[in-house]
Amino acid sequence: MKTYALDSFKSSYAESFDFHDENQLMLDCYVEQVLNRCQGSDPVSVLSFGIGFQTVPKRIISALADRMETYVILEGSADILHQFRESAVVPPAVNLVHTMFEDFQTDHQFDIMEMGFVLEHVEDPQAVLKKYREYLKPNGCMLIAVPNAESLHRRVGLESGFLDDLHALSEHDHRLGHKRYFDLQSLVDAVQSSGLSVRAKKGIFLKPLTTRQLGSLELDRRVLNAFCQIGLEYPELCNAILVEAIVDSTTS
Repeated sequence: MKTYALDSFKSSYAESFDFHDENQLMLDCYVEQVLNRCQGSDPVSVLSFGIGFQTVPKRIISALADRMETYVILEGSADILHQFRESAVVPPAVNLVHTMFEDFQTDHQFDIMEMGFVLEHVEDPQAVLKKYREYLKPNGCMLIAVPNAESLHRRVGLESGFLDDLHALSEHDHRLGHKRYFDLQSLVDAVQSSGLSVRAKKGIFLKPLTTRQLGSLELDRRVLNAFCQIGLEYPELCNAILVEAIVDSTTS
């Protein structure tokens, strides 16, 4: 197994992290889309890339407990994997695998793959997409979410002179282990060049101001939820982009 200092980023998943509440809001929005896509497959086989805040795998386990054929969760951090085992009820159909995404091998194919906030971390996004395309059932779906370089609040920052480059990584990005920013077009290009077709594009959290500015407004949670709901229709402006990808039949 390749070794990376993944455990050095685990503090970014703690409640004390500056963006914790915002990340939870976005993950709630994201996992709803994942669960919506799981409808119609019964039983369903799911592959998750990483545990992170635990929000997504716990919601998937809870929602699909009675319909789950198999649920494989890949995680490169031994510490995060241990924390999940300690805090979650793990049914027999769930297989927790300590591995780097690049190293995982399986003979199984999955109905759903959820790759939420992964591609900004890996060394070679296209290599990961091409690898896991082979593990997707012919009628399966891969859900891919990434932070958006061209989100509304970053565009405002650029226009007002507080930001010099939409694709520049901040200190907080580095703390999270980010290696790059995508925008809508570059994400679509990466997906399509990997032998996948984009079936749908959605936005996660229409964020008009910085995290600190929004926090100072003490907005009702219903307003923040509205930003998430409205944002689904405006991926090019949202804080994160979600694409639903399927196998491109012309490359099979």
